[in-house]
Amino acid sequence: MMKECDIAIVGGGAAGATAALLLAEQGRQVTLIDAQPIDEQWPGKDIDPRVVAISPGSAAILRAVECWPLSHPDRVAPYASMQVCAASGQIEFRADQHGLEALGWIVEIPAIRAQLWDRIERHRRAELLSP
Repeated sequence: MMKECDIAIVGGGAAGATAALLLAEQGRQVTLIDAQPIDEQWPGKDIDPRVVAISPGSAAILRAVECWPLSHPDRVAPYASMQVCAASGQIEFRADQHGLEALGWIVEIPAIRAQLWDRIERHRRAELLSP
């Protein structure tokens, strides 16, 4: 059976799922389509090596769609410094120099996806199509 929606997004990773929720919050009927099912075995005892750095700005976007902080805080690690090296030199950033507790957070990608998909499944204007 074909369903109607205002917007269909193909790809349920962090970007696609966040876009789906932001659009749903604006009153659009959104369908998120992904070829891969959610990993029912997650979270396991092992840390997933697939991670992403979340900036305070990205955390604010996730907060706007009720997906931050994550429901599995043991899968999130703040980082307080960063060093960027190039052929001509290097620069270091430290959170305390900017009045921050953290520059951002290292997060397992499945943790973000699980949180976003859970929110999509509970949102009245969003639908998830996945095997």
